[in-house]
Amino acid sequence: GFLSGPTDITATADYIPKNALGIKMGISSASPIATLKGTYYICSAGIAGKYAKQIDIQQDDGKTETGSIQVVGTSLAAPVLTTAIVDSDVYTVCIAI
Repeated sequence: GFLSGPTDITATADYIPKNALGIKMGISSASPIATLKGTYYICSAGIAGKYAKQIDIQQDDGKTETGSIQVVGTSLAAPVLTTAIVDSDVYTVCIAI
């Protein structure tokens, strides 16, 4: 009775990291994108295309298919070219560190 609440943090969604939109984020040491090189990878799904492009412009090279920040569609296959991103569609944005 010293502390209340769940004792198994894997059993509740309260402990899963989320982005500002409340969508799950992930951190991994395995690259989710073949062309993304780094030691650790942080990915966030559900990012509108217009924001995905803006993140890359402000934090990387402005090309969503190259650099340390890359954007993939729902298939998580290959990075999406900046010119192919639809502003209203949702994407997964990953950063390598």
